[in-house]
Amino acid sequence: MQTYGILAHPVEHSQSPTIHNAGFQALGIDAEYVKFDIKANELKAFMRKIRDEKITGLSVSMPHKINIIQHLDKITPAAQEMQAVNCVYWENEKLCGTNTDYYGAIRALVEKTDLNNKKIVIFGAGGAAHAIAYGLKEKKVTMTILDRTMQKSQTLACQYKTEYGIASAHPVDKYDIIINTTPLGMYPDTDSTILKAKDLKPNQIVYDIVYNPLNTKLIQEARKAGCKVITGERMFLYQGVKQFEIWTDEIAPLEAMENALMQELT
Repeated sequence: MQTYGILAHPVEHSQSPTIHNAGFQALGIDAEYVKFDIKANELKAFMRKIRDEKITGLSVSMPHKINIIQHLDKITPAAQEMQAVNCVYWENEKLCGTNTDYYGAIRALVEKTDLNNKKIVIFGAGGAAHAIAYGLKEKKVTMTILDRTMQKSQTLACQYKTEYGIASAHPVDKYDIIINTTPLGMYPDTDSTILKAKDLKPNQIVYDIVYNPLNTKLIQEARKAGCKVITGERMFLYQGVKQFEIWTDEIAPLEAMENALMQELT
């Protein structure tokens, strides 16, 4: 039996095993996907274990997405540009890393709307914002980066040669798509939101990558304003689908993976 897993700390609430084990079961693959709760100071020893035991593949989450790079033989250009790895796999006896977050984010967007000529604003300038900005650049879409501090938004915006500003001082009425990559609204802080219904217009698309809870305060406010919404499980599902396909060379059983996830989240 092959072994895959999610590398994170803490890892208790991860839904990655839900989607990947559903995928293995649907395709009859003899594999299991488990949780590896590894602290930052345990990463080096754990990566030796990966090599010694030939663990087949890893999803990587906080706090390891950056530090894991030094323990890999090779990373893809996308992971190099983002300086973050969320997927580890074997290729010709080499331990390799890539990043599927940007793929998941953009696939969730394009299933809802055509990105051509859309004005997009991203709230936040951390790792998730980095991945989405990379994906939008690949699609040749312009964007604005907003953060609580000018320095963080400027740093990310300069890398992608786009506009930036401070979130609290920047109205969003001119944008077609609003993306939240901040943790505001995530459990247990479920009453927080970057925007209220009064800040939004009915023709806008509001995309919140937070998926715990699924119906965040921002999503509630967006629906109240008559906006179209994209909930956070879409990015999570699609980044996992891409990882599954990298590991197995099979077309991921999307319906089975999605159904399993939604049973856990609703």
